[in-house]
Amino acid sequence: MYKRVVARYQNTQRMVEVYVIETNILIKKMFVVEIYIAGRKSDIGNIITSDFNKANTYAQNTIRKYM
Repeated sequence: MYKRVVARYQNTQRMVEVYVIETNILIKKMFVVEIYIAGRKSDIGNIITSDFNKANTYAQNTIRKYM
């Protein structure tokens, strides 16, 4: 199993970071979107999908909410 950050969005003023992480789950390549607020991983809003474009769009929309 590997993990690699392929996209990172941040709002330093509100201390929010959104990561798109590429990983392999059961041999299949998946993308995980993780949200960190003030350095702590959020319990809500994290998604897992096999489509990078969907994950990237979700991450961009999420960081826009905190602007």
